[in-house]
Amino acid sequence: MKPRTRARAIALQVLYETDIANNHLPGDVLKTRLEEIPLADDLAEFARQIIFGVLPLTQDLDQLIAKKAAGGRPPPVIESARERAEGILLGLL
Repeated sequence: MKPRTRARAIALQVLYETDIANNHLPGDVLKTRLEEIPLADDLAEFARQIIFGVLPLTQDLDQLIAKKAAGGRPPPVIESARERAEGILLGLL
């Protein structure tokens, strides 16, 4: 896996965990992931920017996904894939 792809994967894992386990703080989760899978400082910062760039947009992203989903409520598959969508959308911004 390329280094920036690895950083994106870590960011996605952090976003997923903090979304599912509301009491897990993103900074703590990122620190744990970086202990498990060390990254160069610039790549760790890249992952951090993704995480803290997406977090303020979570409500907007949820609404956008819900609006695009049939019936206005995202099916469970879309909810579980939200983190992937957040990463994709962040990449487009």
